[in-house]
Amino acid sequence: MTIHEAYEGWNRLHPRAHPNNCVLPAIITIEEGAFAECSRLIDVEFSERLETIGGHAFNDCKRLQRIAIPLKRGLIPFDDLDNLFQFDDCDQLTTVDLAGG
Repeated sequence: MTIHEAYEGWNRLHPRAHPNNCVLPAIITIEEGAFAECSRLIDVEFSERLETIGGHAFNDCKRLQRIAIPLKRGLIPFDDLDNLFQFDDCDQLTTVDLAGG
């Protein structure tokens, strides 16, 4: 499941909700820019199923304070240096919890 599929499903169930804290256990891929400029996101947690975080995925998430991701080789691909900066301008991000390993 991609983040876009999850978001579409969430919007069908909760059309007016914008969660500050998200637990997204079914997500396998976070596409490029998927959460960019998401001003309400504070805390997000992914399961061991997560395989890839695309470039600029969380750019400019000004309120993001914590993210939980699996400790996994290749989670952030370094093959395209122009497509990095997954957490650029996340000024309040202070905690990255790494699970597994």
